[in-house]
Amino acid sequence: MFHSGVDWGELTEDDILFIQAFSIIGKPSVMSMNCPESPVKFSASDPVSYSKAVAYGRRMMHHIADYLVRHLPGFENAFISREASMVGVRESWRIRGKYYMEAEDYLKAHHFPDAVCRTAYPIDIHDVKLDLFEKLKKGQYYEIPYRALVTNEISNLLVVGRCASGSFAAQASFRIQPTCMSMGEAAGTAAAWGLAHGIPVNEIKWEEIPAENRSYVSEEE
Repeated sequence: MFHSGVDWGELTEDDILFIQAFSIIGKPSVMSMNCPESPVKFSASDPVSYSKAVAYGRRMMHHIADYLVRHLPGFENAFISREASMVGVRESWRIRGKYYMEAEDYLKAHHFPDAVCRTAYPIDIHDVKLDLFEKLKKGQYYEIPYRALVTNEISNLLVVGRCASGSFAAQASFRIQPTCMSMGEAAGTAAAWGLAHGIPVNEIKWEEIPAENRSYVSEEE
């Protein structure tokens, strides 16, 4: 259906790169659209490029909405009720920490003695078949080491969430909100411990902090 829109000149290849929509419980006449996906020609680390991405994305949204109204039964009277207030950014800058996470850490379900949290979220990269990355089996998980939150070069810098130390593929798993919040909790614990004991955060040994003072204790210990 969407490829026909490209053939007819009503949609662009960029418009249909990623199409996803969800119904909403309690709102039978409303759908939430998790699309379109901005092309990789834009950069979140460049404010001018980011601004252009906002305008480009809004044009794409209206292309898709107009097309659905014209061609998809049930959408004849549909309209956009709300637009996202900002572009959803998956990545910009990432640190190169004491430990650099790779896809292998997910695929092999690696555990670490200095782990600050665990997750089993799959490697989620748009436009890449997820079966390229075998999912973990039920009950399996991998861990995020404290060393992925700190660098050798800056003594009191803690970086969590999508900017933590890891490859593009690894970040596609650990960037989700619950994991980001868990990393943030660990960073707060480490910052407080470092201040209380006069230790730079990149010299803290997470596994040496008493278990009762930590936000997470690895089963590897």
